[in-house]
Amino acid sequence: MKSQSCDNKIWLGILGVVAVCLLSRLPQLTSPYFHADYNGDEFVLGLMAKHMAQGQEFPFYFWGQSYGFCWLEAGMVALAIKFFGIGLFSLKVPMLLLWTLGCVFFYGACGLWTNRIYSFWITCLLIFSPAWMGWSMRARGGYLSAFLLSSVVLFLLARHGSKLNKRVCWTIGILSGFIFFSQPIFLLGVLPLLGQAQLKQKSIRNIFICMAGFVGVFILGKVMAPLQGNTEYWQPAWFRADDFSVFVSTFKDRVFHALNQDSGFGKNWAPAVISNAWCVVALVGFVMYIWGLLIKKARTLSTPFLISVVLILGCTFFINCEDQYRYLLSLSVFLILWFAVQSFEWVHKSVFLKALLGLGIGVFIVLGILTAWNYRYTYRVKPIVSNEVPEMQKISKVIEFLKASGVKYVFSLDDDLSWKLMFFSREEIISRWMSMRSRQPVYARAVTQAFFSGQKVALVGHMLDEILAYVIVASEGKPEVVADPYFVDLFPSPKLIVEKLRFQVVQ
Repeated sequence: MKSQSCDNKIWLGILGVVAVCLLSRLPQLTSPYFHADYNGDEFVLGLMAKHMAQGQEFPFYFWGQSYGFCWLEAGMVALAIKFFGIGLFSLKVPMLLLWTLGCVFFYGACGLWTNRIYSFWITCLLIFSPAWMGWSMRARGGYLSAFLLSSVVLFLLARHGSKLNKRVCWTIGILSGFIFFSQPIFLLGVLPLLGQAQLKQKSIRNIFICMAGFVGVFILGKVMAPLQGNTEYWQPAWFRADDFSVFVSTFKDRVFHALNQDSGFGKNWAPAVISNAWCVVALVGFVMYIWGLLIKKARTLSTPFLISVVLILGCTFFINCEDQYRYLLSLSVFLILWFAVQSFEWVHKSVFLKALLGLGIGVFIVLGILTAWNYRYTYRVKPIVSNEVPEMQKISKVIEFLKASGVKYVFSLDDDLSWKLMFFSREEIISRWMSMRSRQPVYARAVTQAFFSGQKVALVGHMLDEILAYVIVASEGKPEVVADPYFVDLFPSPKLIVEKLRFQVVQ
């Protein structure tokens, strides 16, 4: 009876985590401004998923990259497309489910290191963290895979501790390999905990098994790159040797952006408060840890979590973070875990400290709820106005206009718009940007071939984002504003396309 009661409570906690995950994202899902990422990458993954659903290809990586393991993200979206068709919810809801599953494993791991009730509230801190407010539903190759797989590894380590058996070691090694190809900085957070478990067990065989599993996936990943093709479009300089003093002086700002991501938009002040507060918590926690060492009361459990945070923070000194703070999404996960374990150790014997800690967690969650509520406006382009037309309606009007005009191929002044048109038109309209170099070059070649073979090819663009280009089009062609600020020129000349706008037509 006692075991059954315990099982019921565990399932109750899991259901609670799932409910909070889903309810916290309802403001976004029900917003009339709900849309996908501004730079088009989510629609890239949507097209990859469409091809998977049709059995055309099963890319290991996000198109154009040799990292960003995407079988989980693209596979989940492919299933949604198979059952519900192409659409924004088929793209975003599967990502929410992946993230929710990751939160469940996070809850399970944290509960084994602390206790079940405390773990629930700590998981709520993660759910309402600004860093994951948008990324919990963002269809981009690797990020949610890294979070989910890391959470699974954390759960296995928490459950088995220093008693890792052969099967668990194989699993951890294989999952670590996929984490490496998803987003490797997540692996930095996992390694100290794995290292602690292996040191306690002192088993050379298990270390070898973990390494063998990792190496096996590593070889698979390297083999898949040439098989997939075109994996060199986006290869960011992850690490660079800039002026170290500049990195030191901007350290706090970079940590803030890593914890905030893109949540501090408009008048949504709450995420900025949360992110700054976490910076303070990290500093105070570190001071408390050092004090614990000095008075010889620090427990070893919090040490690997602190090392995880330090390793991830160390990346901020070298990683190319400019507009790429998404690579540091793991910071919020392991910072919250470290906070959970260390605070649990420090307050479990004091009623006053427990109350103070509960109050602090409550304030964080309230601010997180406010952030989640205001996030329903995050996909708008301009400040809220009463007559603002949702982005989805604008894209639909452009597609309808092109189809009614008999256009199947378009040149786009905006790379983002290209992917939107192809995804929502179900590739009935093929679009390309100015460069022949693309995440998927077949599209650029198809539009170029159609244009020079005399087929009807239009020009589309965004009047505000490409003001100078629009001025050229207005003087040389006949643009028609279809859905402000999107315009279409149904009869662009080769002179306009090649000489004036300088679209690349040869590789």
